[in-house]
Amino acid sequence: MPLIKVGAVEKNYDVLPEGKYEVFVDKFDDVQVVDGIEVSRIMFTIRKDVDSVNGGRKVFTNIKSSDNFAWLVNGLSKAVGIPVDSAYETLSDFLNDIKGKTLVVKVRHKPNPKDATKPYVNITDFFPTTKGAVSLAKADTEII
Repeated sequence: MPLIKVGAVEKNYDVLPEGKYEVFVDKFDDVQVVDGIEVSRIMFTIRKDVDSVNGGRKVFTNIKSSDNFAWLVNGLSKAVGIPVDSAYETLSDFLNDIKGKTLVVKVRHKPNPKDATKPYVNITDFFPTTKGAVSLAKADTEII
């Protein structure tokens, strides 16, 4: 179990187990342009109303307008129900449109070359939810 210590505060945490999780798009970092490439990080929160073991935990993925950009945008769009022929001017527009939407993510572990005991948590796929939407107005996960 990894340990984080900041000053006198210590926090033990478990690596999120591999599997499928009902999540909602909680937030994202402001889009930055680095060497002409738009970059951001999308934070997902595991729903408390459908997952009692890991509900409330966070998982994120980086998104860049290069690398696996098309895979991420198409996977997320399909999972949250955005029509196929939709178009967005910027990555920020897309991210604002998916904020608060619910979906299922598949989490797998990726080897950490620096420390084999602490794998990277990696989102490998996106699926539509069958559990309905989440109201963000209260405590992150009230079902509507």
